[in-house]
Amino acid sequence: MAVRSWDTTLAFLAVVAASIAATAAVWSNLQQRQHLVMSARPHLGVGFGMNKEGSGWTVHNPGPGPAFVEWMQVTVDGKRQRDWPGVFEALELPRPAHAHPMYLHQGSVLPAGFKKDLFWIDTSDAADMLSRRDVSTRVDIRVCYCSAYDECWQAVAGAVTPPVLDTCETRPPGIPFGGFVVPSPAEPG
Repeated sequence: MAVRSWDTTLAFLAVVAASIAATAAVWSNLQQRQHLVMSARPHLGVGFGMNKEGSGWTVHNPGPGPAFVEWMQVTVDGKRQRDWPGVFEALELPRPAHAHPMYLHQGSVLPAGFKKDLFWIDTSDAADMLSRRDVSTRVDIRVCYCSAYDECWQAVAGAVTPPVLDTCETRPPGIPFGGFVVPSPAEPG
């Protein structure tokens, strides 16, 4: 009978050791995933700036991971705009002759280190007008984006820390800024 007791004890200890090893492996995997998520987190920034070469809005991703854009929205004085010419019309500015517009749409991927002008006007009367119209308080730009691990944020022009979102699925109503629509699989093309 003493042998059976010893066999039972060894079997019990083997189950305990296996349980501890499995728990440690799960914990280690969770820690590794958390590290991977953090090391691939994008951080979009949108802002208005001016220099001797012109003025306008820029977008950049200084984060270590790519940003997958879901949507972009631009408003002037709280009214949604469809495109950059509409922004200028709402600001009561003439269309600049030397402008460089860029549209971020669903499916745009902004890699780590990305920096680009969203809308830049070369030095001209329009650029000078932009700097005097206090557009930084009148124009609101929002870009909803996600990481490769489906964590989502909303970059807001001028904000230092983007708000964390559960998802970017709640899109602003109507036609997206720039008019580019990517149909979902459920929608006919």
